[in-house]
Formats: sequence, structure tokens, C-alpha cells
Amino acid sequence: MDALTHGIESYVSLAATPLTDIHACKAIQLIAANLRRAVADRRDAEANTNMAMASLTAGIAFSNAILGATHAMTHQVDGLLDQHHGEANASILPHVMEFNLPASPERFKHIAWSLGKDVRNTSAEEGAWLAIEGIRELIADIGLAKGLGAMGLREEFIPLLSRNALNDACLVTNPRNATVEDIEAIFRKAM
Repeated sequence: MDALTHGIESYVSLAATPLTDIHACKAIQLIAANLRRAVADRRDAEANTNMAMASLTAGIAFSNAILGATHAMTHQVDGLLDQHHGEANASILPHVMEFNLPASPERFKHIAWSLGKDVRNTSAEEGAWLAIEGIRELIADIGLAKGLGAMGLREEFIPLLSRNALNDACLVTNPRNATVEDIEAIFRKAM
């Protein structure tokens, strides 16, 4: 889920380039095609090799395009809770995608296509919603459809985590400006 978040966030990043786009989309495609298999059978060499390649290509993308609000928020959660980084990303990513959708609907539509969704004859916004739907389906299929509350995050921590997220370098390249209130609202949706 971390590599998938790297691919998605770098693709919609304000610092995205044609080079980072190629790597980000390839990572998303590889993950969509292989993550379920890799989780179902840890000995599936083909799926795991493809996941390693996805991680590499997503790493190339985000090392150049940086990330976004999901990672700005997840970094705060990681410092507070003893949870896997990818699990926190899974809880936050769909909500950040919803928040960012108005700023980049065409890019989100392309993410839906990269996830294997049929986006023919859809508007940019309809296609973008298919991307969010595809992410939610993938998260559920691999058993990570729990919220931050189930991981131990309490409401009382949200204001501090949100203020800290505003200072995270990843927020600079998020495609939509976010206020502390926006971040708080996303955290609450991710609970």
C-alpha cells in the first residue's frame, strides 16, 4: 500500500513530470495486477517480483515528484502509533484522493485506467471516482479496510497531528492546498 500511495501521490504531485508519470503509472498497474496475488500467496514468485518492480518504479517516481497529503498525514500517525506505514496509508489514501479530486480529475481518471477500470465514455470526474472505488476495493480485498480508530488513533490527537501535517514537506506538492481544518476533516473521515 505504501508503494501504491507513492505511485498515486507522485502522479498527481505538483512536481510531476513526464518521466515521473511513466514510473508512477507503471507502479500502479503492477500493483493492481499483483498485490492481491502477493498477499494471498507469499510464495508466488511472479507476483512478488512484480511487486518489487512496482516498489522500485514508484520509488523513482516519488523521489523526483515528491508526495502529497496522504504521506504528510501518515508521517504524523507513524510517529504516534505502532502500526505499519502501509496500513496507515490504506486508511488515509482514499479520503485524500476524494479531497484532491477537484484539483486533478483527469489524472485521477488515468489512475482508474491504470488500476484496470474501464474509463471509456466517462467524464473526468466519473473516471476519477472510479479510481477511488478501485482503491477501496483493493484495500478491502487485501484485508486492510480498517480505519485509524481501529489502529488506536483517538480524536484528541487529531488537532495536533493536523497542525504537524501542515509542516510536513510532502504537503508542498499536494495538488490541492489544505488548511488545518481540511486535514482534521480528512483524519476524521479516516477514523
